[in-house]
Amino acid sequence: MKTRYIFHGVLSVLIAVMAFLVQACSLEAVLPDVCENQEFTLERENYTAGQLPLNGYYYSENDTSTAVDVVYLYGNGVVYYYGEVTDAADIVRNGNWIPELPQNYQTNPIDWGLFQVNNEQLDIQTWYPGLCGAFVLELKGAVVKDSLFKITTYIEQGVPFPLEKEHYYYFRESNFKPDSINLFIN
Repeated sequence: MKTRYIFHGVLSVLIAVMAFLVQACSLEAVLPDVCENQEFTLERENYTAGQLPLNGYYYSENDTSTAVDVVYLYGNGVVYYYGEVTDAADIVRNGNWIPELPQNYQTNPIDWGLFQVNNEQLDIQTWYPGLCGAFVLELKGAVVKDSLFKITTYIEQGVPFPLEKEHYYYFRESNFKPDSINLFIN
């Protein structure tokens, strides 16, 4: 009998903790002045090096052949990580892809960031969601050749995670490119 009461007590506490976590995940919506985005260490610089073309997007094969990741680089030094595409991966690879953009893509900091190319070294910083505000995810790699770069290391909150396998991003020219204007990067 006591075991049942203890179980119900533990279950009640777990439900309360889960409810708190759900509310905490939306702290930014409730307390926008308290939740701040982590600062980038990169400064926004216009991209003039020219090693990488900017009139399209870059895609990388995921670990499965059914999905690709898409990234846009802009001449003003801004980067937009569109994310994983599963339902149109072949279209992305062929260069005929037009993304379905989230309504709030220009008003939400997540996936926006900055990039710099110094010599052949590539550094990208983007925001990813935190409990309150956004954290910086840093990707380090190199320009391999015109229209191809690779990412070798992810850095989350100052901790580097070298990749077991380098992620190569291939360029595809496209007539459609989302606008780089957003509310977070001037």
